[in-house]
Amino acid sequence: MEPRKIAKLQELGLTEYEARAYLALLEVTHAETQGAIAGRVAEVSRVPRTKIYDTLQSLARKGLLDMVPERPMRYVPRPLSEFLSAREDEMRKRLTTLEEEREALAAEFLPNGGLAVEGDGQFTLLRSRAAVEERVAAMMGRARIDVLLAATEGQVRRLAASPEAANEAARNGVAVRILAPLTERNRAAARALSEIAELRPMRWEENPGVAALIVDGEEAMLLHVLPDDDHLYVGSDVGLWTNDKAMVAGIRAMLELPWRLAHGLAAQRVASATA
Repeated sequence: MEPRKIAKLQELGLTEYEARAYLALLEVTHAETQGAIAGRVAEVSRVPRTKIYDTLQSLARKGLLDMVPERPMRYVPRPLSEFLSAREDEMRKRLTTLEEEREALAAEFLPNGGLAVEGDGQFTLLRSRAAVEERVAAMMGRARIDVLLAATEGQVRRLAASPEAANEAARNGVAVRILAPLTERNRAAARALSEIAELRPMRWEENPGVAALIVDGEEAMLLHVLPDDDHLYVGSDVGLWTNDKAMVAGIRAMLELPWRLAHGLAAQRVASATA
């Protein structure tokens, strides 16, 4: 029995015992034409008799032999070409599925900054929109008092398209506040969010794609959104999360001032954006 043939069959997904048994069947069937009984296959292939029945059944499941229900059972090999055609079809289907899911899988399994960390004085760097959005949802889910989001124009649209975390916070009695550019492009999204959050307008042209989130004055995240489009999980976003008390307090102070300053314009701008 040629080691080269055994190795070739193993490359196609067979175990060594399966390869030996299949080659033995080819040899025996060529001589006897009616297949072979398990004992004969074990003898020629040198597969242990304690393993030969499991091995032959495995070959049958893979479509490499037929079992003839006689006494004793006889095994007839099927052409390798049929097995190769089946494998080709299977691999073609898997390739099609992989191509269809490529972008989503690539985004889902990008490095996300390591393990989540808790406790004061901790920092976590997150990369990819999937990782950043997952952390945003987790932060909102932990909220008990207040959520303040200084959002980008595109974030308003994305949050309205996937509002589960904000809805949950609002249902729990959390005050959800959103500062964001209110434009023609996100008017419908602002209208939808106004049902669960208080929106106030802000000018953010100086820092396009930059956002910040504060939850309960206990944790914060600075975000750089790349690009600021409508895709919910594909993007090269970067997020810096922290629960360091001094950092959180500083970020909150920077956001509370524009929130208060926007109060005078809020009624007019939000009414316009949601009309």
